[in-house]
Amino acid sequence: LKANDRERNRMHNLNDALDALRGVLPAFPDETKLTKIETLRFAHNYIWALSETIRIADLQAGKSGDAPRLLSTTFLGSAPSPGSESCSWSSSGSSSSSSPAYCASSPGSPTGAEDYGYLPQDALMRFRSFVY
Repeated sequence: LKANDRERNRMHNLNDALDALRGVLPAFPDETKLTKIETLRFAHNYIWALSETIRIADLQAGKSGDAPRLLSTTFLGSAPSPGSESCSWSSSGSSSSSSPAYCASSPGSPTGAEDYGYLPQDALMRFRSFVY
């Protein structure tokens, strides 16, 4: 009986954390509730898009010479490649793209962009307004 209570509490805590994560992600136009895996994938891609936006702004600031650096490259680094250990959803390292949309949730799941609701190249444009 205690194990059931612990599992119930664990699931409640997990669901509460996912609800909090959904609360900070940009909402979809139809305001549909994302599933657990959709929430995690969307958050992963959203963070990647924001990081890319900062990286590009940092590069542009470096070219102009008059703007301060937004983040040091040692702090931000670059987006992980799908074959790297930092991409925890990677099912294979065959893709050469650094986009997280090629990371799969498990070895048996599809790795296409349709899993994420948008194409990876759209991510940067879609989220650019949140940083500027």
